[in-house]
Amino acid sequence: MPCCHGQNYDSLFGAKIARKELRAYRNKGPRGATARLLQLVQVSTPLNPSLLDIGGGIGVIPQEVLKAGAGQVTSVDASEAYYVTTESVAREHGYEKRWTSIKGDFVECSVDIATADIVTLDKVICCYPDMPALVSASAAKAEKLYGIVVPKDGWWVRAAAKIGNLVLRLLSFEFQGFVHPHAAIDEIVEKGGLHIIATASYWIWSVRLYTRAA
Repeated sequence: MPCCHGQNYDSLFGAKIARKELRAYRNKGPRGATARLLQLVQVSTPLNPSLLDIGGGIGVIPQEVLKAGAGQVTSVDASEAYYVTTESVAREHGYEKRWTSIKGDFVECSVDIATADIVTLDKVICCYPDMPALVSASAAKAEKLYGIVVPKDGWWVRAAAKIGNLVLRLLSFEFQGFVHPHAAIDEIVEKGGLHIIATASYWIWSVRLYTRAA
């Protein structure tokens, strides 16, 4: 199983999890912080936008924007199970010509990926060891909007993350989560020419939307 910077995504996000998440989405639609991110994006979205969704799992955000009339969608995920699922969903719904799925570490393959009107990272930055590299590379791809979902920046969230990482180590998973300061994320995004225009929250998650100045 491949590891990306010590993170074995396939071990934690396998076929069983992918099937469960797809079933939940089909039964209940977008939920929680994902739904709030979509709401913020849809308020500010351009007509027939292109989308780059990084680490989006089964492709909830791509499916929703394609339903709403997006022109082209690209999704990138390091998990084999998620990649296979998005390929299957695209075929099932006739999205093959409008949805390109890529398996891999976005930071490593970003040079070959085109820019898009909208770039989204839903609960992804907290799974990647090199936050500055991921945020910098992904923000550079956003022509108009950049939307992320990250853990809230609080001591109790950091404490919960430490406990969660301990449990993962005890269960022999090669994976850990990260809680990055929002100020550090904002600084990198702003250096990339974007500024924050909206925020929302859901449970432990913070939803943040940025736009590129005209």
